[in-house]
Parts: sequence; structure tokens; C-alpha cells
Amino acid sequence: KALEMYEKALQIQQVTLGERHVDVGASCSNIGSLYVNKGYYEKALQMFEKVLQIQLATVGEQHVDTAKTCTTLGNIHASMGKHDLALEMFSQARHIRLATLGEQHPSLAEIYVYSGNVHYNKTEYDEALQMYEKALQIQLVTVGEQHMDTSTTYNNIGNARRNKGECEKALQMYEKALQGRLTVL
Repeated sequence: KALEMYEKALQIQQVTLGERHVDVGASCSNIGSLYVNKGYYEKALQMFEKVLQIQLATVGEQHVDTAKTCTTLGNIHASMGKHDLALEMFSQARHIRLATLGEQHPSLAEIYVYSGNVHYNKTEYDEALQMYEKALQIQLVTVGEQHMDTSTTYNNIGNARRNKGECEKALQMYEKALQGRLTVL
């Protein structure tokens, strides 16, 4: 029912506001999010590509909303197994966030984690570790060691180290992840 209402609102907005209005982009984003939740990734991709085009035309390339949409597109590509396209979108998002938010922002750490996950899924463990380590450095400064995101990153590092055969280093990371989670929970 929600999808039907969003689509009806989108049609009205397109007629009254035009194809490149920010409200049209917001409706496309809402519809795209519903498609993601239902696992309709191709349809979601189409919606978020439209959102990106609207954002590029209205707020420009160097805007946090544009970075957020690039991140969403990257996650959709990753869910579809399109790893190289996912990394490309995450790279775009990373460059925008670096330019707009600086080097020490939690949303930049998020991009590094997403990129690390894609490398991990491609069994590129060294690259995954590089991304996870960058995320961890930001997280330690911005949210601290006793935070769920930091614990998850420690766990991700442990997984990559384990798959590289570095069991002692993996165990150290798992212990840090557990300590953080026990504190948070």
C-alpha cells in the first residue's frame, strides 16, 4: 500500500514540479528504499540512479546528500554481487565526504567499512584490512572504543585476519570486539 501511495505522489510531483525537483528526488528515494527492503534491487537501482541525477542537477556533486545516494547505490550493487560497481560508488561517496566533512567523520568510517566488506567478499583480505583499519582509526577518535560500530570493525578485522591465517591477531581483534560489546550491552 505504501508503494502505491509513493508512486501516486511521485506522478503528481512530476507533473506539478517537474522531473528535476528535489521533492521528486525524495519520492524516488522513498520508493527505492521500499524496493531495497523487498529485495527488488534492479528497481531500487533505477530509482536511486534517478535520485542521483536530480541531486547532481540541484545540489551538485559536492554535497552530503549526493554522497549518501552514492553510498546507497554502492550498497545496492554490493547486494547484487556487482563488487566493482559497488567500490566505484563507495569511492565517489568517500571523495565527497572527505571534501565536505573532513577526514574524521563517522560517516567516512562507514564508507571504509562498506568498502572493506566488498573487498572481503571478493576474498581481497589485504584490501579489506586497509579499509577496516582506516575505519577503526576514525571510530576510535569519533565514537570511541566502547561503541558497537567500533566493536563490529574489530570483528571484521578479526575475520579478515583469520582468513589470512593470522589466528593470533584475529583472536586479539575478537577479544576487543567482545569487550566492546559487553560494555555496550
